[in-house]
Amino acid sequence: MASSSENTTNRVYVASESFGWLPAKVISTSGNKAIVQVKDYEEDTSIPACEVSVTLAINPTTAQKKRGIKNISTKELEVDLSQSHYNEGVLPLQNVDEDGKLIEVEDMVDLSFLHEAAILYNLKARHSRGIPYTRTGDIVIAVNPYQWIHELYTEEVRALYAEKLVWNGTSTLRCCYVTLRYVTLLMIVSCIMMMNL
Repeated sequence: MASSSENTTNRVYVASESFGWLPAKVISTSGNKAIVQVKDYEEDTSIPACEVSVTLAINPTTAQKKRGIKNISTKELEVDLSQSHYNEGVLPLQNVDEDGKLIEVEDMVDLSFLHEAAILYNLKARHSRGIPYTRTGDIVIAVNPYQWIHELYTEEVRALYAEKLVWNGTSTLRCCYVTLRYVTLLMIVSCIMMMNL
């Protein structure tokens, strides 16, 4: 069994031409080179939010295969740390707990390691659970869930937001400004998501 520090300090992301960023495990480093182990994914929908997943296994049993557990092979890659993807030759760390499970947050300001890959994988984890809204400070990021989520749009939820934003806001102008920023951000995120499809 891996030690808790191994599960938190050797879990990184590596740049990928096909997928943007892939979760990886550092095997060794030497100078500006690193050897990492990555799973050999066929498509981006099978990539879990972090490298450790209950739905993927290196050698699933027959019972696991019947439950939908996929067989994912691993491969080792040599990573050139002098590439522009890696700030000062450092691989971006995953936000994982002692068991190697992704630490998902609703406000990304709370991420221990804040970088592009961490943001994308946090959004992916929340999206896969049907949670389209994530905050970064006072900015809301919305990822189109491609379905109607009834519990998010009930009269009670709308009344709560109306009470907080409209009636108890500091001014009407502030509410209009916040709404305009939110709508603009939604349009930008939707455009980005559509370009990546």
